[in-house]
Amino acid sequence: MLVKNWMTEDIITIKTDESVATAVNLFRVHDLHILPVVHGDSVVGIISENDIRQETDIFSSSSTAQTLDKTVLEKAVSEFMVTDVNTVFFDHTIEETAGIFFKNNISSVPVIDHHHRLVGVISHTDLLRAIVTFTGAGRRGILFAFNVSDRKGAIQELIDSIHNYGGRIASIFTTEELAPKDHCRAYFRLYGIDRFKLRVLTQEMKKKASLIYMKDRHEIRKEYTQKQPAQSEGMNLL
Repeated sequence: MLVKNWMTEDIITIKTDESVATAVNLFRVHDLHILPVVHGDSVVGIISENDIRQETDIFSSSSTAQTLDKTVLEKAVSEFMVTDVNTVFFDHTIEETAGIFFKNNISSVPVIDHHHRLVGVISHTDLLRAIVTFTGAGRRGILFAFNVSDRKGAIQELIDSIHNYGGRIASIFTTEELAPKDHCRAYFRLYGIDRFKLRVLTQEMKKKASLIYMKDRHEIRKEYTQKQPAQSEGMNLL
């Protein structure tokens, strides 16, 4: 999944020479907390509500607070903006972008093309929307987590079992994290399977891989085979 498919293209920006008062008005009218600051088509900084609030609070206890606040509001955005800006390219993946958010503790980031022109903004809400869509979480369905032998064809055997019982696959994730040596952790989300066949399917799949858990989101049915901390981790991922 690429950022360009999930970013917001209709973005509100502000120029370096515009006033702080203009920024405050844009925050209020558009219910924003951060504005990209641009010079031409390029992002040169970011200004946030907190940047302005911290500056105006300095003068709030003064007897001339109103005058000083007005002075602040008349200043140029360039005097308050942060120039060390995190950006992502439009062809970054959602996973790469989530890593940038996590590393830098940010909630949104400007998106640029390879000429460093601003083409959009992506937020943590956009990331969550992409992840929900990508994982098929909106379809609820049946969730399986297995420890699978890291050998050729092991995942395909589980897929074949699902298809043999009429199930359809919304998503599959695999990772080596938390899996035993020479195994991988595999997460399946299924739908469209006859509930009367579910228990038989589960037993068949357990012969091919080690079941961590099964959750039937439709009937709120659960089955746990292994008791370990990784169970809750798996449920959070899916």
